[in-house]
Amino acid sequence: MTSVTAPKETNYESWSPTQLIDRIKQLESQLPSPPKPQLSLPEPTMYAYLSSQINSSPTKPSRSFEFDKYPTRYIAIKYAYLGWDYSGVAYCSPDVHTVETELFKALKKVKLVQDIETCRYSRCGRTDKGVSAMGQVSALIVRSNINPEDRLENGGRGYSLDERGQSKGEELDYVQRLNWVLPSTIRVIAWTPVPDDFDARFSCRGRQYRYFFTNLYDELDISAMRTAAEYFIGEHDFRNFCKLDVKKQITNFRRRVDKADIVPYNGLPENPNSKMWMLELHGSAFLWHQVRCMMAILFLVGQKLEEPEIVRELLDMEKNPKKPDYEMAYDIPLVLYDCLYDGLEWRYPEESSRSRDKMLQNLFSTWHEQKLRETMAGLFCTSFARSREILMGKNADNKIGICNGSGFPKPIGKYRKVEKRPRQEAFEVANERFRKTAKYERQQKRMEAKAKLHEDTRDTDSGDTMESFG
Repeated sequence: MTSVTAPKETNYESWSPTQLIDRIKQLESQLPSPPKPQLSLPEPTMYAYLSSQINSSPTKPSRSFEFDKYPTRYIAIKYAYLGWDYSGVAYCSPDVHTVETELFKALKKVKLVQDIETCRYSRCGRTDKGVSAMGQVSALIVRSNINPEDRLENGGRGYSLDERGQSKGEELDYVQRLNWVLPSTIRVIAWTPVPDDFDARFSCRGRQYRYFFTNLYDELDISAMRTAAEYFIGEHDFRNFCKLDVKKQITNFRRRVDKADIVPYNGLPENPNSKMWMLELHGSAFLWHQVRCMMAILFLVGQKLEEPEIVRELLDMEKNPKKPDYEMAYDIPLVLYDCLYDGLEWRYPEESSRSRDKMLQNLFSTWHEQKLRETMAGLFCTSFARSREILMGKNADNKIGICNGSGFPKPIGKYRKVEKRPRQEAFEVANERFRKTAKYERQQKRMEAKAKLHEDTRDTDSGDTMESFG
């Protein structure tokens, strides 16, 4: 740069353009350097930002999973869940928090299924909001690691070979893979291959339910409840012990109960003085809310508000063809304990496996936390009562408290016998009215489309799922 000497009077008007430009550059060089801008980011975010600047290489796009490269097989899974945080087991929509919402997400996440609509999914029992299960069963087509001819149940060696003649490994560990990603309140217990004509609902030969309740101070007459429960045994019309679902258009309410008994439950670890009891119920199948309706009547008998013979009377369709109004029992104490099938050999995790031990640790943690909460809740009661015992309190104004299994009896002024209460309309009338609605027409179209989709799925399946087992 040429040296520029400014005139004493700094008369820029007399300067040439070249002199003016050089003067500006000279003045700019004398200015202090501006401070570098500081990123006002939190420390963890700053580290992430700097890391992204250092590792600025472009990320590779994720490759889509190629399901067509794998064989499939038809299996059943047995699973358990604590139902009080879920709006039932059945999938409704992604926004409704149900057990199957989480199960379907897990199946897709670990790439066991590509689409729930085409995997021939079926379920044994539909448990409602708040109800738990210890032996729920579902069937579906999943990805496999073994070709059909190589599977043990088909007389194979138990593994398949790749192009180089090397083993591809054993079958996928369906239990472990799903439990990795499921919430802690849902756990897969076992799996088994099933024949092509298997359906988790219609192939089930029996279901077992348990309903738990307390009897701290003999406020319930257990002997009377047992007598009443015996009337349930056998095949009966249970229309007075269920909630009518017009969408299903049910006309046959006959169900078989093989066992109905009120027995003590000593808890875990076992405590003979637990004051906990349960209705142990075995049957072929059950109607919507049937167990909770049965339990509601048993509670009335236990409180000596009804005679045990009320069960026999409500099972008599000539005397009582329409259901009387009464509230069903609370949902939380009910559990679908087991689902029974013929010919299935469940495959449980190996007892010495690390994954099983890890899952047992997680389950113990869940139990331990709930046990501590139970202890604290007991202390919470006794601290207010200033007593070493848990006191139940009395209803105000000498009202009758109707036991419903929730621990909070519903107070009523005067009790009205069940047989003298208003009756619901006949199921034939309710079903006919629903068939005249637009909702029924839409439902029929959805059912027809779903049935066609399932039939198409059966027709287009490769031989991977058509053999006798698996």
